[in-house]
Formats: sequence, C-alpha cells, structure tokens
Amino acid sequence: MNNLTVHVLKPAHLDTGHAEDAFRVAQQAPGPLQFELVEWEFDSPIAFREQARACLEAAPKVSEPAWGKIWSAVRNQFGVDHLKDIEQREPLQPAAPSSSLFSFMRQFDQQEAAYRKAHAVPPEDIVIFLTTQGTFENFLVVPGFSGRRMGTIQLNHPVMQAIPSHLLVGYYLFALPILLLAYADETLESYLAHHAHKDVQGCLNDLCQDDVRALILKTKTADVCPHCKSEFQRRQLDWDVVRQMRNGFEIVRQLQLNLEDFLDGFSVPNMTLGLRIEFKELGIAIPLSPKEAAVYETFVEAGSEGISLHDLNKHRNQLHDAYAKRYSGSNREDINRVVNRLIDPLDPDVQQVISKVNRKFNAALGDRCADFLISGKKGEPKRVLVQRHHIRRS
Repeated sequence: MNNLTVHVLKPAHLDTGHAEDAFRVAQQAPGPLQFELVEWEFDSPIAFREQARACLEAAPKVSEPAWGKIWSAVRNQFGVDHLKDIEQREPLQPAAPSSSLFSFMRQFDQQEAAYRKAHAVPPEDIVIFLTTQGTFENFLVVPGFSGRRMGTIQLNHPVMQAIPSHLLVGYYLFALPILLLAYADETLESYLAHHAHKDVQGCLNDLCQDDVRALILKTKTADVCPHCKSEFQRRQLDWDVVRQMRNGFEIVRQLQLNLEDFLDGFSVPNMTLGLRIEFKELGIAIPLSPKEAAVYETFVEAGSEGISLHDLNKHRNQLHDAYAKRYSGSNREDINRVVNRLIDPLDPDVQQVISKVNRKFNAALGDRCADFLISGKKGEPKRVLVQRHHIRRS
C-alpha cells in the first residue's frame, strides 16, 4: 500500500496542548499512515459559516438515521472518584451538547469539503477533526462511513475527566483510519448494528460508549479480536495498515502502564530536556513557552546548588543561550531584552515565569510533580530537585 496521509485537524484557537499530546502519540508508530497536524478554525461558528457555506452543494448527502436505539446518557458509576490515580494534563471542560448527531455530521461534511477544497486534499486521504463540540447522543468518536474518509473525536468528552486524553485520543487516531478503510461501504447505523461489540472484548470494535472502565480495558488490551481480524482479511484490508495500528495500540498501552506506575508512586519517569520538555515514557510534553523553557533549563542545569533570584545575572550566558535556541523571531535584540528583564532583581518577571512553569508541571503530572518543580524557600536558592539520572538531553 502507498503511504496515506491522515490530516488531523485541531481548532486553530485551541492552544491547551491536548491535541499536540495525542498527535505525538500517533507519530510514534511508523507505517503507511502518515499523520499531519493542521490548524483549521472549524469550531468557531463565524469561521464555519465563512469557510463552509460555499461548499454546501459539494458536501455528501446523509439520511437521518434512527438514533433512539443507540442513545447514550452520561454515566457516573465509573467516574473520576473511582479513578483518581489516572491523571495528567488537566482535562478540557466538557461541552454542553449543541446538536443532534445528524446535524453534527452534516456540519462536518461541509467542513471536510471546505478543507479538502482549500488545501487540494486528494479523496483517498483521511481527515480527522479533533473537536470540542458535543452531541445529544454523546458519542466520543464518530466515523463518517458511507464511503467518506472523515471522522471526529471529541477532545472534551466527559470521559476525558477520568482517562488521560492523550492516550484515549491517541488510541483513536490509530483506530479511526482503520474503521474508515475497513467499513467504507457501511453506514454508521449498519456498523453499530452488525460490527460494533456491545460487550467489552478488548477489541478495536468495542463500542464502550461512555463507560470509563470499558475504555480503560480496551486501551490496555490493545488488540483486535479474532472475528474482526477475519473480517479485515475478508475485506482485503492492507495488513501493513493493521500492523501499524496494532503497534500504535501497544504504544498507548505501554504509556498508560508507565503513567499509572508513576502516579501510584512506583516509578519516576525520565525527563527529556530539549527544545521541548518531555516525558516520553508517559507520552506527555509540558507546554512551556520559549521563555519558560529557557528559565526551566537554566535552573535544571544549575544542579543541586540552585540559583538565588538576585544572583540570576551570574547565569546570564546560560539563560541567553537557552532562550536563543528556542527563539523563532527575526529581531535578535528581543532576546537581550527578554533576558535582561529576567535577570533584573527589581523586575518580577522571573518570579511570574517560575509560577507559570510550576503550574504547567502540576497540571501535567498532578500530585507527583514536586521533584520537577522550581522550588525553594523565600530568600534561598531555587532548584529542581529531580535526580540527575532521570534527566535526558536532546
């Protein structure tokens, strides 16, 4: 099979890092599916009207299905209170349902047509929308089917309050292209009736709906049941694509186990200190700005001795170099202005940056973040306490 591009579209205004975390998971399994993250303002009503109105006639027509049988209310019996050990970046707040699934998919049919037209995307490529819109039927993932190579994943679905979103969204970035390729001749209604598993089997086709426990089992099992494998073979699905998906599932499974071990106190992950600050074993990157990352790197490199804020000027060269390598602007004098503010003992800028850095680590790692914070009593040197053998450089 030739390489196939999977266009992963995130709302251009969404800068929380959730889409990027999931995308980095999807990039870790090589194969014929090539994932590309694209900013596209599709969750804004104004932008939607401007971009999609002209493509209404070109959008595929879909019929109103009978959704009564597959209605799913939000269940709480396996909610956050029972799963406090599974946390990471603070989840996005769930959105109130805004439309029926029929209206929802009609809107995204139009958005897909607008995107393909604007970027000359070939029909064989796959388009996945990472949306923040909810539907009355409360589906986490909606494959387009009916010959369409398009689907949606809701980043702020209620289940994300209890399951690490980068793992669950990462799982479905691997799964959704396979569903669209394997069941291209099905409608969503016929897929749910004849192929989706109502009982949990740890399979790609487990429906799960909003059952947190079932979703955790599905991602930990990371497999395809024998019946579905036979069905893929009967439908002549390219096995290189299936192999890539299963390798991706295994990555998600390992990341989930590593994260649980860390949050339960059994292990300390290695931190990669590069242009980005990452915990690759957990599939998490800390979304620091260039200035925040430069300050953090400077305090890490100071080691156990730490740095007193009034002595930060002694580390000017380190701070300058750390910021310069991350700076993407064209005016190099901006680097000096930023650094000079940071080392000025009368300017509160560095204290504000440290507070932002620590909040972002806390959001990503929860209660287990203490050793990775820039910490120290007032008037004493501040340092990052994590042991050096847990630091990797790239």
